Amino acid sequence: MKLTMIRYLTTLIALCLSVVSFASETPCLDPLACNFMEEGECFFNDENGEPCVTEGCTIQGACNYDPEADIYDGSCEFASCLGCTDAEACNYDETALYDDATCIYFVDCNGTCGGDWIEDACGNCFSFTVEPIELTLTTCGQIGHSGPSQGQCDEYYGTGVIESNDGIQSILITQSGTYTITIAGAQGGDCCAGTGGFGAMITGELELFEGDVLSVLVGQRGLSGVTNGSGGGGGSFLLLNEELILAAGGGGGGSSSGGNGNPGLITECGGGGDNGWSGGCEGLGGIDNDSDNGAPAGGGYIGNGECLSCYSGPGGAGVAFINGGFGGVFQLNGGFGGGASGWNGASGGAAGGGFSGGGAQDHSNGNGGGGGSFISETLIIVSSSSGANEGDGFVTLSSASIAEPYCNPGCTYPQACNYNPESNFDDGSCDYCFCLEGTQWSDSLQGCVSTAPPLMDACGAGTYWDEESQACLTTVTCAEDLNTDGIVGIADLLQLLSMFGTPCDEVETSELSCDDPVNYHGYEYATVQIGDQCWFAENLRTELYSNGDSIPGGLTYDEWNSTEDGAQAIYEDDESNLLSFGRLYNGYSVYDSRGLCPAGWHVPTDNEFLTLEMALGMSEPEANETQWRGTDQGTQMKSSPEDSPSWDGTNTSGFSAVAVGYQTNLGWTSGDTKFYTSTFEAGPDTNVPVNATVRMLAGVSWVGRFNSGLFGYGSVRCLKDTEE
Repeated sequence: MKLTMIRYLTTLIALCLSVVSFASETPCLDPLACNFMEEGECFFNDENGEPCVTEGCTIQGACNYDPEADIYDGSCEFASCLGCTDAEACNYDETALYDDATCIYFVDCNGTCGGDWIEDACGNCFSFTVEPIELTLTTCGQIGHSGPSQGQCDEYYGTGVIESNDGIQSILITQSGTYTITIAGAQGGDCCAGTGGFGAMITGELELFEGDVLSVLVGQRGLSGVTNGSGGGGGSFLLLNEELILAAGGGGGGSSSGGNGNPGLITECGGGGDNGWSGGCEGLGGIDNDSDNGAPAGGGYIGNGECLSCYSGPGGAGVAFINGGFGGVFQLNGGFGGGASGWNGASGGAAGGGFSGGGAQDHSNGNGGGGGSFISETLIIVSSSSGANEGDGFVTLSSASIAEPYCNPGCTYPQACNYNPESNFDDGSCDYCFCLEGTQWSDSLQGCVSTAPPLMDACGAGTYWDEESQACLTTVTCAEDLNTDGIVGIADLLQLLSMFGTPCDEVETSELSCDDPVNYHGYEYATVQIGDQCWFAENLRTELYSNGDSIPGGLTYDEWNSTEDGAQAIYEDDESNLLSFGRLYNGYSVYDSRGLCPAGWHVPTDNEFLTLEMALGMSEPEANETQWRGTDQGTQMKSSPEDSPSWDGTNTSGFSAVAVGYQTNLGWTSGDTKFYTSTFEAGPDTNVPVNATVRMLAGVSWVGRFNSGLFGYGSVRCLKDTEE
């Protein structure tokens, strides 16, 4: 800035000097010149061809300030470098030089910084200011008896906007609200001086919800004749989640003798043909009596049009919506949507399709009837007119208002004492008032489970909890005390010397054989090897402990939940289920010292189930978690649809788990299964267990690992002892 002022002051002085000194040569007075205020002609570039003086923004604080500029050129601007400079804000602008107080610090539930979407108590995220939906479904340029292809619809609407399956177009509703819907049937074909009958048109309002699916058939015009006859127009149909909501009848074709075609009607019955036969009712096709002058009739929603003695043969009649909705096929095809076909050799126009088909005409001197319409009681009618639509049919959809998603939080679990059947979102308020003190409800196990500390906390002084054996073991503090008398002495030395020089027996190793069935209490159990373990490949079914004592059975639900002794049951108390599912046991029977499995076998521990799961591909960190874990290990363990009994798995492991279910206060349930382990948890201040670790399989691909009260129903698998 100083340089600029100096140059301008110097210029003024030079001008003054030039006035009084005419004798000297005129100096260069251009401040942009390299020889400014020097005698001679001005030049602007140095010996390297670079400008000697730089123009630009010389104001510090401007967004485009140039510290190298010598002269201000008026280019300074102060807007482009403004923005939010706080990195904690969601709209932080790392390119901004100066803060403009626009920082925003909240993100709405839709992930928009400073957005207006709202999350309600049910977790629904919605906005009242979303863009309105406006959509018109057309024929996508298709003509004739069949509907548009997916390629035609992609070209018309854009790729992936509408799905077309055999001409039926599908829309997924993404925003709940009230929608205005207009549906129109197609016009019949023209002929000569006769114009095809116009299609019916209906407008109404319908409540739609996010996730609803609309299926739409857009009626197409019948083909036009040149000298005689024409095809009938197709009806248009709209279904909500596969339920018919609207149908608009198509018009009949025009003719050379009968004039304009008959209109599509808003009545449910189709119109009768001229000098011919009546239209169909209750969704059936139009009628064609057996006569010499018969013609094909229009198709309805559930019934094809008749063609008893018509000129075209059966293929000329309109096809019902449920059969594809095709137009009749002959010389002048009917429109998609059940329009009947026309004939160049007959003067009459063909019947239209709709909810009920139009009746056939006397083909020599009349026109077919227009199709009928249908309006569901769920629709609020705004307007409806017969013969109101010219051209192809169409369906328009526009959002009249946006609805807040339904939200009624409460207790959604039927087992709870305060269950609310009207609630659609569980808010954690369920009260399981029947769970006793020291227990709480488990959704996954559908029962009350203990809140007591695990059995490992019950190990006394001088003992420790051993995870592998699932027991309290004595703490070894002195390995040299061979006779375990608490002192390392002469007796220990003599015991060691007595074994001196004795060769060690070679440990024989052999592969674990797991091929033969195991006979136990008169039943042959199949076995399967999974990894290094040998398992029963079916559920235990014995009603005896391993020593031959009986396990009580036949208990009522209340008796089962109150006993602290072992118990067994058959699913639904039906002996026929024993072969498929084995028996169900309570945890007390598993904990009983008499044992459930045959000699050389045992009920597996939690750790042994972990080994099984990891052999099927579950990672160790996942296996050590609780709740539902893994990827597809549950699928590998469950029986396949081809097995008997079957389930929804692949059974690639050979474990062959079946969906046994269990009994609740509401009765027996099915769809999942639970396996007891021999790992237990103790109650407070006692070594008596109140919980068992269990495995769950259900209609998912994972494996559940939970704690369950000992009164729960569960299956048992036996695992072969390993040689030590």
